[in-house]
Amino acid sequence: MNALVWSFALISSSVVVAPAVDATQQDRDQRPAVKADVPGPIHQRLNELAGDWDVAIQYKLGEKLQEGKASCEAKWILDGRFLRQDYKSQFQGKPFHVLQLLGYDNARKKTIEIMMDNLGTGILHNEGSISDDRRVISNVGESLDPTTGKPYKLRTVTTFVTPDRFTLEWFRIDEGGKEQRVVSMTHTRKKS
Repeated sequence: MNALVWSFALISSSVVVAPAVDATQQDRDQRPAVKADVPGPIHQRLNELAGDWDVAIQYKLGEKLQEGKASCEAKWILDGRFLRQDYKSQFQGKPFHVLQLLGYDNARKKTIEIMMDNLGTGILHNEGSISDDRRVISNVGESLDPTTGKPYKLRTVTTFVTPDRFTLEWFRIDEGGKEQRVVSMTHTRKKS
């Protein structure tokens, strides 16, 4: 057997013939995406958080209440699936940049919040729910105390006040389940 015939025999023996696809299978392959795959009514509600915001901040540093200001630019990414909230501020004289992703997992019926910043290397991942009236988002996750290195629970609450105002509060939960508000951010939509 010459080399050409041998090569052809090897190639033809390895070719897999795909089964014929019937019309029903073609229809299934061309149907629209499953509802769990596309943004839905909760995403439409989250759309009220898109835009440019002035943010008044109150936070606890030790036992002392501090105040600050930030700006927030919130835009949709990944075809309207996640809201990217980009916060810029100053903390102890240094630029402070926080990036937060907020979304809703249709399949799991959970809100999702992921936060990271330029002063640390960790990521905060919270999950939760939105109230039946769609005015309050409550997420819970775990963070590390930078002074002790021990984990603690953190609950965040986003409250829709008006189309041009919302709040974001952080509550630290101790081992006994007692909550203490450690951050309060009031967002006011910037005027065009």
